[in-house]
Amino acid sequence: MPIKVYRSQDLGAPVLSGQIGQFITFLDAILVNGYNSVSVSSLTRSGSTATATCAAPHGLSTGDVVLVAGAGQSDYNVEAVVTVVSSTVFTYDVANAPTSPATGTITAKRAPLGYTKVFTGSNKAAYRANDPSGLRHFLRVQDDGGSVGGNRECRLWGYEAMTDVDTGTGPYPTAGQSSNGYYQMKSSSTDSTQRAWCLVGDGKIFYLFVDYGGAAASGVSGTGTFYATVFGDILPYMVGDAYASVLAACTTANSTTSPAQSLGAQQTSINSPTSFWSSMNIARDFTAVLGSRYVGLMASGLGSGMGLTTYISYPHQIDNGFYINPVQVTQGSPAVIRGRMPGLYEGMHGRALNNGDIVENVQGLTGRKFMMMYVNFISQAAHVMVDITGPWDA
Repeated sequence: MPIKVYRSQDLGAPVLSGQIGQFITFLDAILVNGYNSVSVSSLTRSGSTATATCAAPHGLSTGDVVLVAGAGQSDYNVEAVVTVVSSTVFTYDVANAPTSPATGTITAKRAPLGYTKVFTGSNKAAYRANDPSGLRHFLRVQDDGGSVGGNRECRLWGYEAMTDVDTGTGPYPTAGQSSNGYYQMKSSSTDSTQRAWCLVGDGKIFYLFVDYGGAAASGVSGTGTFYATVFGDILPYMVGDAYASVLAACTTANSTTSPAQSLGAQQTSINSPTSFWSSMNIARDFTAVLGSRYVGLMASGLGSGMGLTTYISYPHQIDNGFYINPVQVTQGSPAVIRGRMPGLYEGMHGRALNNGDIVENVQGLTGRKFMMMYVNFISQAAHVMVDITGPWDA
């Protein structure tokens, strides 16, 4: 499945701000519906390459994923990785030999990540991944301004199963771990001002980075304080692990300056968890006993922050390379490494790049592109590297 990247500066991107219900509207656009739909005035084929000419700017970049619909010839109606020719023209691969030019009322938009909004309520929603190869647990969102932080935040839970928007089994975190679930920071203020964000996913897990403080208002290339949320399936090391789905967000309500978050923290000892373990839960223990467990993250294990320290200079003096380490999911009592975070790595060079910059000369991972994303370990400047080429589960 292709990796999909969404950014606040995309043409037609949804707004994230400190208003009630905003996070649900935001997720609807990215996970379920896609955005920036434009009319396709011409769709032709030469060999296996389709060329789409749009009536308005499509807002795509080469490597993005488009959803084409409405063609009278079904082979054109696919999700596909695009090559951009101009602001209104892109190409993509098609199977078979559909008639050229295509007929019908054709549209193109940035493809959704691939989720269904299964249940809904008043400023509430539950989402589930469509990919049948995944665990397909539920993400429940409550964005009613009812927590201490009001409109600035909403609340999140993972569930193994749900029967309506308020009812489910196998919650993570459990009520005993956090009675209000985890907190999603939307903004440090209760207004309509857009916050910069970036979401990267593969249809089974996604990583969301939000500059809730507003310093990076121009987009994810800014140097704001980025807060990270994660939901979905890890890559388990135990065969048949049916509960290897995680939720990571903030444990503290109204944390508008420096929220603790698992994606910024790194374990240096599996059996000596820091307090930041409480901001990431996995659905169950590897033994499958009911009840979620706290888990932590570890990559190099050389420091307490993920990518916080410049361990080696960049470029690496020996081979001019960029070095990264895969991020493992750790669980204590007993000490085990439960699996690996798909597509997520710790960089060894500190914040050697700008936020959102892409690097390709990564040792041992030829042909893949990695995007640096800033995260904050409390108030300290950490980062992670996200594989935007994929596939993550290969």
